[in-house]
Amino acid sequence: MILLPAPHGSSAYMTWLASQPCAACQRLYGVTNHGVQLHHLRVWGLPRRTNNPLRNYSVIPLCPAHHTDGPEAVHRMGEQQFLERLGTNADDLLLHYYAAYVPTRYLPTPPAGAGARQMAQWLLERESGVRLND
Repeated sequence: MILLPAPHGSSAYMTWLASQPCAACQRLYGVTNHGVQLHHLRVWGLPRRTNNPLRNYSVIPLCPAHHTDGPEAVHRMGEQQFLERLGTNADDLLLHYYAAYVPTRYLPTPPAGAGARQMAQWLLERESGVRLND
């Protein structure tokens, strides 16, 4: 058996996130299904195509029906309408996932009251050693 190193940085977060159930199915119907795709939210003024490592901390897990295929898919409805349908906003949704992820990585307690962007930067710094200058 070949042992591979554990993923680190944003790849660790994205690997963990891909193991989570669909955010929409869970919020709307109480269903915990898996087999998700990762959707990059358009937040913090980051362009869609960027090599900014912070972009990989702006993702949510969605089943194919809620990502691209179904009538309630984010790519069909548009992101704002999709988030309104879920009854949340991008920052609160991302903070939900960060709060669930941090204990799985045995990271120190994150800063109290941090917003989603600050939490993403904090995770990036802790896991990759990458420090962004704003």
